[in-house]
Amino acid sequence: MSERNGGTVQPLSSAFHDGARSLMGRYPPGRERSALLPMLYLAQSEHGCVTNEAMGEIAGLLGLTKAEVAAVSTFYTMFKRHPHGKWLVSICTQPSCALSGANDIKARLEQDCGISCGGTTTDGMVSLEEVECLCACDGAPVVSVNYENYERIDAERMAEIVVALRAGNDPPPAARGEAPQDFAAVNRRMSGLEAPR
Repeated sequence: MSERNGGTVQPLSSAFHDGARSLMGRYPPGRERSALLPMLYLAQSEHGCVTNEAMGEIAGLLGLTKAEVAAVSTFYTMFKRHPHGKWLVSICTQPSCALSGANDIKARLEQDCGISCGGTTTDGMVSLEEVECLCACDGAPVVSVNYENYERIDAERMAEIVVALRAGNDPPPAARGEAPQDFAAVNRRMSGLEAPR
């Protein structure tokens, strides 16, 4: 059940189904199952995670079993099984980042947010996660916000960013010069239904 909507099960919206049909239409007849990954992103944009109900609906649309959809959605770490906040803060704690202060960043954010990695703040604004690598070791320590990397960041600056996010402010530009979008918008863009920025 989705915690975002008060613990009640909500089916995927008509907008999801319209988008799903559009995604399936991009593939030749008989190859519609190739739309699975984009459809998982699209489902995640609605509920902040890929719910069991969403897996069932996607399976039905693509002629797959729910087990096949679950196998794919649980294999990839970008598909979440529990609702996430508007802002997903991912802290790399692998050697390059750990040696550069990532553990201090992690401890500070957990303390300031009142949650451990894997949790979401009570206001639903921020989720924290510890990740294996963000593939930007030359910019260590690296923390991403909704998949946009902040490089050579320290605990104080990252804490300021998280405070601003929780207050409803837009995040500052990340390493590539773009400010992160909220979790739902990022997932919709990753589905391929919206043009890249």
